[in-house]
Amino acid sequence: MGNRGWAIFVTLIIGLALAFFSYFIWLGEAHLAFNELGLVVLLTSLLLLLSFGTTIESGAGTSSAIILPLVLPSLYLLGPLWGGIVAALGTIKPSQLKKGFPRHVFFLNRAMMFLAGAISSFWLVFLTDFQFEWINIWIIGAMGITFSFVNNSLLWVGLWVDGKLSRGNNFILFALERVRTVFISVLVAVIFIIVYQSHALPGILILFALVFLFRDVLQARFKHINSFFQVIESFARVIDTKDPYTRGHSERVAQYVEDLGKKAGLSPIRVPRLVQAAKLHDVGKLGIPEAILQKPGRLTAREYDQIKTHPEQGEELLNNIEMLDDLLHIIRHHHERYDGKGYPDGRKGEEIPFEARLLTLADAYDCMTTDRIYRRALSKEEVLEELERCSGTQFDPRLTRILIDMLNNGYYERHLK
Repeated sequence: MGNRGWAIFVTLIIGLALAFFSYFIWLGEAHLAFNELGLVVLLTSLLLLLSFGTTIESGAGTSSAIILPLVLPSLYLLGPLWGGIVAALGTIKPSQLKKGFPRHVFFLNRAMMFLAGAISSFWLVFLTDFQFEWINIWIIGAMGITFSFVNNSLLWVGLWVDGKLSRGNNFILFALERVRTVFISVLVAVIFIIVYQSHALPGILILFALVFLFRDVLQARFKHINSFFQVIESFARVIDTKDPYTRGHSERVAQYVEDLGKKAGLSPIRVPRLVQAAKLHDVGKLGIPEAILQKPGRLTAREYDQIKTHPEQGEELLNNIEMLDDLLHIIRHHHERYDGKGYPDGRKGEEIPFEARLLTLADAYDCMTTDRIYRRALSKEEVLEELERCSGTQFDPRLTRILIDMLNNGYYERHLK
C-alpha cells in the first residue's frame, strides 16, 4: 500500500477516536464522582504496573496486550469514555516513551485501544442501565469478545496497509488465540466488579493477587506458543544447512502450499498449520548422511532406501512435541503417490491425507523449478508437461489441475524459465 496508504490509515483511526471522544463529551460523559476518579487512577495504575504486554507475537513484529481483566471493569463501571481512556493510558509501554519511538505510532496505538473500548461498550450503553446483575455477565462477555475482535482487526488492517504481514500470518488463528482468554478475563472482571461494589478491602487485595497470577499464567502460555513458532523456524534453518544445495526449499514449499491451499478451499485455520508442516517436512533428513544428500551422481539402491526413511524419521523426531501432533500425518505421508506406489506406507488416492497430497505437489513443483545437483531446473513448458503426465499417478488430479491453472494464469512467473 505504500506510505500514502499507511498515512491514510493512521489519520483515519486517530480521527475516528477523536470523533468518538468528542461524541461522548457532548453526551456529558466526562463528569466523574470522586470515587469514580479514584477508580480511574486505580485501574490505570494497575494496568501500567502489571505490564500486560508479554504476549504471543503476531509474526509481524507486533504483539497483542492481555488487558481485558482490567479494561472490562473500567468499561462496565465507568462507561465508554473513561473506560476507553483507561484502556488507552493503561497500555502505554515504557518503550513507547523512549526518544525515537514514532509519535504517530504512539498515538495510533492509543486511538486503537480507545476505539476498541468505545465500540465494545455499546453493548453496555444500549442493553443495560449500568447496574450490576448476574444476567449482565453475558454483556461483559460480549464486550470482551467485541473488544478483542475490534482491537485485533485494527491491528491486522494496519499491518496489511503497512506491508508487514508475512507468510503464515493468519487473522483467524491470531484472533482465536485472544478469544480463548476472554472467558478467564470475564471471570476476573466479574469478581473485580463484585468486590469493588461491596467495598471489601480484603477482597480487593486478594483480587490484586489473582490478577498477578492470571498475568503470570498467560505469560507462561504465550511464551510457550512463541517458543513453538521459534522451534519451527530453527528447524527450517537447520534443514537448509544440512543440504546447502537446496537452501530455501522449505520456505518456497511453504509459499506454494499456502497458495495452493487457499485455491483448493482449505480452511483458513488449517492453511497456517500446513505452512508450518511444509517448513518441517524434510526434518527427517537430519538423520541422513550428508554424503548421500549431496552426492552428485546417481544414488545406489541402498542409498535411495536411506533417503526414503526421512518421512518416518521426521515423524519420529517430532513425535514428542505435543503442539505438532496434527502435523505428523502430513509429514509422514508427503511422499506417498496417488497411485499407491509412494512411501513409506504405499497409501493410495483418498487414503492419503488431503494436506499431505497438497504438500506432495508443492514439494515436487519446487524440485522441478530449481537447479539440483543432478539436473537443471525445468522450463515452464516442461513443468506443465510433467504435471499433466503425473496427474492421477504421482499427484492428486484435482490439485494438479489447480496448480496448472495457476501457472497458466501467471503464478510464479519469476521462478520459471
